[in-house]
Amino acid sequence: MKRSQTADGRGQTAEGGGQTADGRRQSADGSRQTAVGRRQSAVRWLSAHFCLLPFAFCLLPSLPAFGGEPLLRLDLAFRAVRTGAPILAQATLAAGGGLLLEGRLEVVVKADGRVLATCLSHDIALAPGGGEKSFFMLLPIPWQALGMRGGTRTVEVYPRFLTERGALRLPMIAPALPEANERRAVVAIVGPRDNLAEGRDKMLSSLALEMFRPTLPERSFKGLLTKTEPFAPEELPAQPLAYCAFDVMFLTARGFAALRGDQLDAILRWTRAGGSVAVAPQGVLTARQVQFLNELADRDLPMFQLDAAGRLLPTEPPREKGEVTAHLLRPCLGRAAVITAHPPKDHDYKACPQWRAALAFLWKVRVAQLPSVREDGKWRGEVEQFPNEPPVASDGGAIRYGDVELETRLAPAAFHDQMQIASALMPKDVQRISFAGIVAVLVLFILLIGPADYYLLGLIRMRKLTWLFLPIAAVAFTYAMVRLSEHYMGMRDRRRAVVIVDVDRKGQPVRQTRFELLFPGAERTLAIPLKSTILHSIDCSSLTRREDQEERYFQYGPQPMSPGRRPYGSMVYDGMGEPMLMQCEGSVLGQSTITQRVRQWSPVLYRTFSFEPPERKADVQWDAVGLPDFQEPFARSGVPAKLFRGRRSPAGVFLFPSRGQYQLQGSLSAYPVLGMSTLGRRDPALQAWCCHMESGLFAIVSQLAPAGAMHFEDLPVVDSGSATDCVLAVVEQAGDETYVYRRLYRGEL
Repeated sequence: MKRSQTADGRGQTAEGGGQTADGRRQSADGSRQTAVGRRQSAVRWLSAHFCLLPFAFCLLPSLPAFGGEPLLRLDLAFRAVRTGAPILAQATLAAGGGLLLEGRLEVVVKADGRVLATCLSHDIALAPGGGEKSFFMLLPIPWQALGMRGGTRTVEVYPRFLTERGALRLPMIAPALPEANERRAVVAIVGPRDNLAEGRDKMLSSLALEMFRPTLPERSFKGLLTKTEPFAPEELPAQPLAYCAFDVMFLTARGFAALRGDQLDAILRWTRAGGSVAVAPQGVLTARQVQFLNELADRDLPMFQLDAAGRLLPTEPPREKGEVTAHLLRPCLGRAAVITAHPPKDHDYKACPQWRAALAFLWKVRVAQLPSVREDGKWRGEVEQFPNEPPVASDGGAIRYGDVELETRLAPAAFHDQMQIASALMPKDVQRISFAGIVAVLVLFILLIGPADYYLLGLIRMRKLTWLFLPIAAVAFTYAMVRLSEHYMGMRDRRRAVVIVDVDRKGQPVRQTRFELLFPGAERTLAIPLKSTILHSIDCSSLTRREDQEERYFQYGPQPMSPGRRPYGSMVYDGMGEPMLMQCEGSVLGQSTITQRVRQWSPVLYRTFSFEPPERKADVQWDAVGLPDFQEPFARSGVPAKLFRGRRSPAGVFLFPSRGQYQLQGSLSAYPVLGMSTLGRRDPALQAWCCHMESGLFAIVSQLAPAGAMHFEDLPVVDSGSATDCVLAVVEQAGDETYVYRRLYRGEL
């Protein structure tokens, strides 16, 4: 018994030892599980924080780094916005936080949540402590999308800096745009900041065009507003396309003396293309500055010369003390006023007839308005009425037309040529399937899946195959319709264009405007390379559905507005196309690439504007003819022979004087785009593109500075009231492109 108890004790002891070993193993397993759990927790923690890194990186621009200094500083300053013109913005970038930033600046323009344009700059490298990088950006805004069909005039700009590690988001900016019924003009004043304070110089405070408006109640004047935008000389752009944001430029004496050569070249190119510039040279001038003044004069012999001390020699006898001495010049399509003598700053310029005449000349006031503006300082309001809408009543001195007050007529008028141009440029080989053909195919399909299916399958006793026959027939007819559409519409891209090139008296191009219709054969993304060019595009896919509306509009003209409706100045009818999203990579002022998505068989109309010379140059002897050759019928008949040096040319030659037109060679009916009627008038489009109708703002002024917008208001270059000015147009056909070369012949001032 004792032995068995001893054995049992040993067994219990062994079991106890086994339990102890198991406990040790369980403790080891628990330790290992605890270690594994810790590692898993650490991995989960790191994963969660790693996922939050992108969000933290997006917040980096708003967080201080390295002593409270932000990683990136951006100043995006928008200049005063001119109606219909691109928005000029000046971007200033600087890196902070001791980091090197490399990337691109992206600017997204939105309105009502809709993206209108996206601009992406070239590569930018910002070194810490390396100073600031400043450059100009030109944002071509589709004004047609703003304030139309219940839209808005509020635009939001979202900038951000794109790097390889992510995007540095920057605060949203909202530039101040003109109101829907407002036409805003912009005058750029160049000079030192301390000399441009408002009210210090009465000459600078009397540059507004509305200074000449008749005395009307303030509540009735909402149509025209002139903004002055100060520029320091070093801030002025060196690209001529940037000056499309201005109507008039005023170069003060100190500002003119501080301009660089490339800035003077840019101002000169813009002025020759239709801009207006006033220069007040004083003191000692350089040879480059005098050359600029002589290029503005546009004469064979130099008009301005320097004396031994480097000052301008007088070019005319001195006037009475207190009078303004201004040389009024017409360089090509533009205007220039060189002010060689002016009274003190406290002089009442608004009461000075010489200053009023110079200012009216810069604003291109019509010849018929000049006597009233010069003598009375007011334009004549009775010529502001629209045709087809006689005045109804007078309320406190404000002339009213129907239910729309007169001054709202100065707002920008919607130009309705867009869809007509697209229709005229539509490729002739594009044939749409007729409605009868579509009905015939549909009837054939119904007969096939109906009676034919029933009787044919019943004849062979296989009606159960209906579920197989029906999808096969549907697929076959769908394929047949696609092939039929491809046969009629085509699978290749078709392009047709009309190019308007304005030349100077030596035949050198100063600007070009191109209207091009693209009929895409397939859906794809287009990449359009451009050089210093403003581009606008509209979707013309609804062209065929709106041709009847257009014909009715152009037949009966603009109709009076009823109470509560918008005036004609901002009216948009259903026949206008929709602007397309523009994605610009590069700089509009330099090299850029526009990327757009086009749909198959949906025509797109493009308008491009540039100061660059066209690819094709006309072989025309422009200086062989002059104003005397246009005055008599016998002399006009010999103009084509002089232009082409006696050789026969198939080009058309047309003359547009103040009233009417002369077809010197060829006929406008041979060019559908140039011969169509526009804006309810029976005159051809080419004449409408040479001179404005005398209505709205264009009852006061005859021409606008170049803007490159889609409304085409900057195309006309001649005053219809001038007895001497005229435009000679040479039209040449080159494949699917129609080239119109224009030269303005002007008489004495």
